Amino acid sequence: MLVSCGVSVIGIGEADSQDRVNEAVRQALTHPLLDVDYKGASGALIHVTCGPDLKLEEFDIIGRTVSENLSPDAQVIIGARISKDFVGKVRVITIMTGVKSPYVLGKDSGMNKEQTHREMSELGIEYL
Repeated sequence: MLVSCGVSVIGIGEADSQDRVNEAVRQALTHPLLDVDYKGASGALIHVTCGPDLKLEEFDIIGRTVSENLSPDAQVIIGARISKDFVGKVRVITIMTGVKSPYVLGKDSGMNKEQTHREMSELGIEYL
């Protein structure tokens, strides 16, 4: 799933509030340093760590919320680990492939070598 899928981003969210599912997903999909566009992403790996108190409906909300902006053909794999240590809380880890961000360079970023070199130089990064 991760081979030849372009730029990938990892997201992590954890919450123990009353709205723990939505809060954990929001944290996983919102990175404070990256402006990532998930619309049309080609795939997602979703790992949920939760307590035995997580309802099936809540698990479904996690999968649907993460998947809602992906490409209709996106491959989504979701799994869960139940731990007694997570009673009342949930952790969501996502690996999204085929995303777009002006701050993340990848094979398919569309930049030529000169443009990449110029932008890296502006950031003080030596580009070989």
